[in-house]
Amino acid sequence: MINTTVGANFLTRFTIPKVDSVRTSTRSVYDVLAKQFEISDLAVLPKFNNYESLINIPATLELREKYKPLVFIMLYIGKLTYDSAINKVIDAGRFGLRNPHIGLIVIGDGAYKKEAQRRVEIFGIKEQVIFEGAIKDIVPYLKSANVLVVPETTAESDELVLQAAAVGIPLVMSRNAFREDVFVDGESALFCNSSNVDEFSLKLNMLMNDTILRKHLVEAAQEMIVHKFHDDPSLYRTAYRTSIEQAFFAEDKKEDKTD
Repeated sequence: MINTTVGANFLTRFTIPKVDSVRTSTRSVYDVLAKQFEISDLAVLPKFNNYESLINIPATLELREKYKPLVFIMLYIGKLTYDSAINKVIDAGRFGLRNPHIGLIVIGDGAYKKEAQRRVEIFGIKEQVIFEGAIKDIVPYLKSANVLVVPETTAESDELVLQAAAVGIPLVMSRNAFREDVFVDGESALFCNSSNVDEFSLKLNMLMNDTILRKHLVEAAQEMIVHKFHDDPSLYRTAYRTSIEQAFFAEDKKEDKTD
């Protein structure tokens, strides 16, 4: 049994082909291994996702007070690498960001940060875009901003949108199969095609000008969290234990089939 994470090249190349059972910490790791190897017993370890506890979490940060005179704040959270989607967010919001009362806060760091900063300077919106760097606790930012923009469709960003929905921030995000199964477009979130910057811009403008829609999206998303993602700790522990036990006995199952 191996509980692995992304980046373990030696592990994946030499060890995994020699074992019968593998447990991964995330779905993205599972997908990589499933494509590269034939593993008889491959599964993602269950997680305790008590999103419901975030619904009533108290506010500890007031971004509009910290960054006066901003009254409407867009939020982007992600690594600023060269394959980052930050440019989509900047391009989608740049017309609104010409308004001195509208701002974009970027949480994240990486090699592309200077390029992103240069881009907002070229667009003439340098004063409206705040690069906060990497932040360990993102919940206060989710609680205080007006909209979260999520152009990515990764497993990590799927986790982010669920957390954001529970905290209570309207979502403008790229569509994927997981999100379409969980959210309802126009009801609990606003979907966009990941490559369509104009659509992101349109949906952001909708939220800037419609406080009733923002409130409705938050209430519907939190109601969805309550019904779909409340986990019982005892059930979680049972599921985790069962997964580990299945891994331990994978070799016995294999032998039974060959007898």
